[in-house]
Amino acid sequence: MKLSLIFPLSQEKDGATEKLRDIASFWARFPIEVEVLLVLDPSRGETLQDWQNLITAAGVQPRLQFRLEMNSKKLGRGASVQKGLDLATGEILAVNSFDLSIPLGDVFSALQEFIMHRDQDFVVIGNRRGPKKKRRGLSTSKRMLFENIEHDKAASLQVPDPTCPFLMLKKKTWLALQPLRLRRWFYSPGLVLAARHKQIEVRVVDVQCLDHPSTRLSLWDLFR
Repeated sequence: MKLSLIFPLSQEKDGATEKLRDIASFWARFPIEVEVLLVLDPSRGETLQDWQNLITAAGVQPRLQFRLEMNSKKLGRGASVQKGLDLATGEILAVNSFDLSIPLGDVFSALQEFIMHRDQDFVVIGNRRGPKKKRRGLSTSKRMLFENIEHDKAASLQVPDPTCPFLMLKKKTWLALQPLRLRRWFYSPGLVLAARHKQIEVRVVDVQCLDHPSTRLSLWDLFR
């Protein structure tokens, strides 16, 4: 089994070396092939070479394959996720935010769903609103405001946390969902809606969330 971890990037260089080490050291413990796909949305003063230097500085183990991609222009987080899902070569694809506010341990727990149910076709989406794993840490009022708005708009999807940045699915499931365009900051509702239309099961897994106090969310991200 090969797992592709997809991280959309936008102004994420602060603390990146430590996060890259955390990602590499965690997944190196397991006997699975792992591809880490970093998709950069162009930002002022941020280049692919900068990120290649950060990967080199992190000294990650060569057993983990790190790949760098960049959007042709600034398109937003949803477009970065779409590009990553399109280009990923793993059997299982996982999307998460690079701040690792969703712990890697919870990503591994979600992977167990696919290991135990290899013959089934489904999408997993995280739930940060569950009673057992309460959301902790700080989140800006701007981010929470728009999360709540998007949560209310997506009520018909019948998932408890449609704005959660973590999701997981098989590559063949992603291909079955096409044609699909993920745009804007909150990309999960679009994917869940597509799965509903294709009658593909959506499963919810509770995840811990330690919110990062900063945000790169802007009005531009919400209306693109």
